Amino acid sequence: MKEEIIAKASKIFIENLPAETIGTFNVTDIARKFKVSLSYLSRCFHKYNHCTPREYLELYKIIRFDCTVVLQQKNTVKDTLEVMKIENANHFNKRYKIRMGTTPGKYCKRYRQLRKETKKRIAALSKQK
Repeated sequence: MKEEIIAKASKIFIENLPAETIGTFNVTDIARKFKVSLSYLSRCFHKYNHCTPREYLELYKIIRFDCTVVLQQKNTVKDTLEVMKIENANHFNKRYKIRMGTTPGKYCKRYRQLRKETKKRIAALSKQK
């Protein structure tokens, strides 16, 4: 029961980290927050979430990066990583490419392109009316 509570609470904790501070947290910080060892946290988390807390935090950072690009319309990877307080851009870029199959820069470029195309389509549709 305690294992399940720690697994669920740590997952909720990760999901509720503000985008502005997510880059400053790591799994060791989370273990400290719950006053458990890193290995115990990892065991509990994996048992109930089917991935390690490190993997989950990494994926969550990627999701938050994508959301920040879309919602705050930051135009560069550097701007977005600064908002998220992710200091090691090279490491983030490598992990992002492994997980997503493209680099964060290409993602941002594609998003900007899609946004421009959508605006043009909307403008064309409103002229037709």
